[in-house]
Amino acid sequence: HTLAPLAASLGPPLAAAARVLAQHMTYTPPPPPPESPVPTQETEDSYTSVDPTLSAPSWRDEDSWSAQPADDDSRWRNANAPAPPSASDPYGRGGAASSDLAACERSLGRALRGERARTLLGSIFDSGCTALKGSKEDPAPCARCRSCPSEGMWQHMRGYYNPQKRRVTLCADKRLDEKEVEDTLVHELVHAYDHCRFSMRVPMVGRQHPWALKCAASACSEVRAYLLGDAWRGPDAPSLPSFGSSSFGAPPGGGGDGASGSIAHAAEEQRGEVHSAALRSLQHYGTCADARLDPRGVLDSVFYACLADTAPFKRGAPQPHTEPMPAAVAEAEK
Repeated sequence: HTLAPLAASLGPPLAAAARVLAQHMTYTPPPPPPESPVPTQETEDSYTSVDPTLSAPSWRDEDSWSAQPADDDSRWRNANAPAPPSASDPYGRGGAASSDLAACERSLGRALRGERARTLLGSIFDSGCTALKGSKEDPAPCARCRSCPSEGMWQHMRGYYNPQKRRVTLCADKRLDEKEVEDTLVHELVHAYDHCRFSMRVPMVGRQHPWALKCAASACSEVRAYLLGDAWRGPDAPSLPSFGSSSFGAPPGGGGDGASGSIAHAAEEQRGEVHSAALRSLQHYGTCADARLDPRGVLDSVFYACLADTAPFKRGAPQPHTEPMPAAVAEAEK
């Protein structure tokens, strides 16, 4: 508007130039900046980041809030999620009845005082590993009962270990009996112990455990967890060799007659049960599934070495600290 009159007084060529210049000088305001999201309050029990390689099922399911694990409190901060349970049922999480939760908590308290659990907890806490909350004198914070989801793979789970939250969760709505509670607790504590075997010493912290194990280590941990937890028959079971004996962890062979033959047959059946259970776990979740690796090949390569690895139990003598996994695990990772 100011260049045109001046250019007109100087002649037609400059007037045309002024019009072109005015077109290029047209001001276009920039778009407004996007609004910043309102920060949400994070609690100690929330996930700030989720490692997709956790040795547990996917912690977040975007399709259904009910498929989130029992210890994922982020859903209760979601305005679109169902309201949290009332004060009269502080543990319900919308699933298990209060009576189921109370029964689970009582059984869990007794299981934490059992010999297997105390041996595992003692080794973990004595080593300074951070894999579990609580302490050797008061291990109660390391495990709790909750109502678990029932969709998909969750319907087959009795409990799980969450390395990021340093805690074991038992599914109270599965109405586990005393032995099932103890076996499930020990199963998950074996996973915690195995995380400690890959821990690194951090000043002012202790031995920091990893949030995930590699595929071969996960396979080894599943074998050990099913052996020392779910498949436990007791060290004095008449039909099987003690779980720390060399004959149980050895590959099948020979045969034998009479009592020795029946023991060998029973041990072979139990090896098959442990192998099948570990394979199912590896196929459905964990680092092997996330990495799209063949879990059967990895499992087969470490199976017998890990079947004979009964740490921290060594023929009835617990070890004071965590020790490395069998060499076959490192070889399988290669």
